[in-house]
Amino acid sequence: MSQINKEHKDRLFCLIFGREENKEWTLSLYNAINGSSYADSHLKQFLFMRKAEVTDMFLTEYNEEETMNMFKEEAYEQGMEQGIKQGVEQGIKQGVEQGLKQGREEKSAEYKKALTLFRQGASTPEELTSQGISEEVARDVLGIEQ
Repeated sequence: MSQINKEHKDRLFCLIFGREENKEWTLSLYNAINGSSYADSHLKQFLFMRKAEVTDMFLTEYNEEETMNMFKEEAYEQGMEQGIKQGVEQGIKQGVEQGLKQGREEKSAEYKKALTLFRQGASTPEELTSQGISEEVARDVLGIEQ
């Protein structure tokens, strides 16, 4: 079983926003989050003056437990949707199979009953239908065209 790297998103974030060559992105991110418009020339001074605030932002914006719970909830919902879909599909398939089997068994029993009545002297569709035989089976057993 493979191990989950719980620091993956943190490393990715640091890779993107923690490099000197991406300092414009870091400042742009901060400006977007806080609605400010600091310029690139002020970055070092800004970071130094607001070190606690920037550190707090990085530490509090990403909550691993919340993120993992969110992923778990999403996976659970997806699993439930897939499970329900699969269950419905299997249920329909089983229902059709059982319905066909039951229909064949009932039709077979009806033919047996009709043949027994025919051997006992029933010779018209009315005699057979009065005993619970369908018109279709009665005509078939008696050899009458539809």
